[in-house]
Amino acid sequence: LTALTVLELGFNQLTGHIPDSIGNLIALTVLELESNQLTGTIPDWIGNLTALTVLVLKTNQLTGTI
Repeated sequence: LTALTVLELGFNQLTGHIPDSIGNLIALTVLELESNQLTGTIPDWIGNLTALTVLVLKTNQLTGTI
């Protein structure tokens, strides 16, 4: 799965924290997790996804900065 480039999981009623395993998807260019029920802080590893051009986290209960 490390070659995965797009992960769109918005509007799925996901709960809990953003899984650290997503940080291993180094080829991601799009990560969309909007309109779920995600909580906790925005993980630091998001900054390591250097291919990422689209990040959508709105309408969750996440805290922190990117």
